[in-house]
Amino acid sequence: MKPQTQESLGVKPVEIKCEAPDAEIVMLVGDFNDWNPDATPMKKDASGRWIARLELVPGQYEYKFVIDGCWCCEPGEPDAWCSRPDRVRNSHGTMNRVISVK
Repeated sequence: MKPQTQESLGVKPVEIKCEAPDAEIVMLVGDFNDWNPDATPMKKDASGRWIARLELVPGQYEYKFVIDGCWCCEPGEPDAWCSRPDRVRNSHGTMNRVISVK
């Protein structure tokens, strides 16, 4: 049996961005990293945007940002409700972002 590679699994590069220019630390958390707030640090670019680059198999993933220790769906927006199509309510009564990888 051949070992599975990223190519055989259909792994795709994914870039997730966060607009938080005044933040000191931004972490990406989601079901792709078991919601571990230490697993995926984001890097700040010259414009102040935070970016994380992931390799994910096709599917739908939920995620949030941890900005300077505070969990949020969108910087500067209340996390309790947001009626955007790329958001879903989680079991804690707050919102998660959703990304579909094809």
